[in-house]
Amino acid sequence: MKKINILLVEDDPFWQKNLSRDLREEVDFEIVGVTASMDGVMDILHDHEIDVVLLDIHLAEGLEGLEIAKVIKENSRARVIMLTSLENEEIIIDAFTKGADNFIYKKSYKDIVSSIRDAYANRIALHADVSEVITSALAKERKLRVLTPIERELYDLNEKGMNRNQIAKYLYKSASTIKSQLRKIREKLAQGE
Repeated sequence: MKKINILLVEDDPFWQKNLSRDLREEVDFEIVGVTASMDGVMDILHDHEIDVVLLDIHLAEGLEGLEIAKVIKENSRARVIMLTSLENEEIIIDAFTKGADNFIYKKSYKDIVSSIRDAYANRIALHADVSEVITSALAKERKLRVLTPIERELYDLNEKGMNRNQIAKYLYKSASTIKSQLRKIREKLAQGE
């Protein structure tokens, strides 16, 4: 039987130990490596054919799992399942943008085994931890398609917390022009509801 080759990228000794132990109990799983560094990831990817990477989002020493996910996707065919203890919608969306195939909160630990099998089989099965966030983000994106590129830029700046005076300064426009454009954007979006 072909085993699923798994790479665990985790810096917390508790999770390294417990995830490794539990995954080794699965007869179809092979833990090929455990690392907490970009160099370790690259070495293991170079030396082994990895099927699934379990990747913690927040690693020590300033390493970000999101950037590692992007590098993994650029350098291998491995599926990436992001793991985190933090509940943050923005991070979830960023994870999928960087190439994550799934995303699981560590509190849903018991679902990791089935998620690995789904990822290996190329089954799209968003974990319940993220399905509502992704569905909501896609609905929002569909709604925003009515905006022109310039309107979308204004909308995004406003969503990031910039007021019309800040946007005007940033875009070298008058505050009254920005006020008018933001009003037009709100009207356009209200029509699409």
